[in-house]
Amino acid sequence: MEDDGMQDLMLWAAGKGVQMHGIKPTRIPTRGVGIIATRELEIGQQIMRIPAPAIHSLHSIPASISAKLPSDIPLHGLLAADLALKTSPTDLPWARLLPTQADFASSVPLMWPKELHEHLPIAARRILERQQDKFQREWNSVAQAFPELDRSEYMYHWLIINTRTFFHETPEMEQYQWEDKLCLLPAADSFNHATDGCKVTWWDDEGYVITTNRAYHVGEELYISYGEHSNDFLLVEYGFTVPQNPHDEVGLDEVIIPKLGRAQQDALAQRGLLGDFTFHAYTGPSAGTRAAITEIQKGKHTDAEGHFDTLLDALLGELLLLSREKLRRLNDLDIGETVHRHLLIQRWTQIEGIILKSLEKGDI
Repeated sequence: MEDDGMQDLMLWAAGKGVQMHGIKPTRIPTRGVGIIATRELEIGQQIMRIPAPAIHSLHSIPASISAKLPSDIPLHGLLAADLALKTSPTDLPWARLLPTQADFASSVPLMWPKELHEHLPIAARRILERQQDKFQREWNSVAQAFPELDRSEYMYHWLIINTRTFFHETPEMEQYQWEDKLCLLPAADSFNHATDGCKVTWWDDEGYVITTNRAYHVGEELYISYGEHSNDFLLVEYGFTVPQNPHDEVGLDEVIIPKLGRAQQDALAQRGLLGDFTFHAYTGPSAGTRAAITEIQKGKHTDAEGHFDTLLDALLGELLLLSREKLRRLNDLDIGETVHRHLLIQRWTQIEGIILKSLEKGDI
């Protein structure tokens, strides 16, 4: 027998016209809720249809909320305010299946003790800084309009929007940046992430359809992809990382920027290539990284390709030493929860693995 929260979701979804074929949401130990197959499924099979009445986005936010907020507030902040102000169980019948504040506090760096932030890799810190700035700007607008709303309660619902929304575009959303064209799809948001997952598409202006990317057996979990993201992005935005992530990369700012003089930094800035220097796990150095190494080479009065590879290896070696020092310090750290330190150790170990694989290959 399904628990009450699952029954609430299924009844709500059926009432909104959501169709599920050969699948159902279920609780998965240690990982919250997921979608599993209830029968044998073939590749390319439609497993879920989500019609327009089930879509919660700009059009379904009450005017009593949107009218009190600035017209230029991001949709993310607006949707979070709407959720945070829904106090009746009938407003959010699927609420018991959502992650709890404790779930986010244990996984998402935005809610970790600030002392732990310095132990994040540089790329993750940059993403977190942008996230913190975005949250604070949206919270400032919401707090002014709704002074009775608690900051922690708003942050919780802001993270619900951050982790469980889908891309959604309508003519009314023209003012928003592409990353802010969002909607909630209760039931569909029960799919967990995999780098290769089921396909989510918009169909004939009527809603969304999800189709299988391969065959599935009874009881097997089905996934969708949240996008081609590095583990630094996944950690900050969602609170997890993916082993053997084909989209993973490591940040090199800490070992490259100190080697660039002011003139070199200015030259890179003029080309839009200063900062966010990365090395991809499978494709090697980014365009910005290549440009930065070329600038460093100029300072050393050499431009031979062999020297480029030697310099890149040296930078990766320097980052390897840094990652090992971070791992040593994390093992001795006594800040935050054990799960926080585990996630940090996991991430730095992944970075160490990417560097070692590259250095062992010797063919950047």
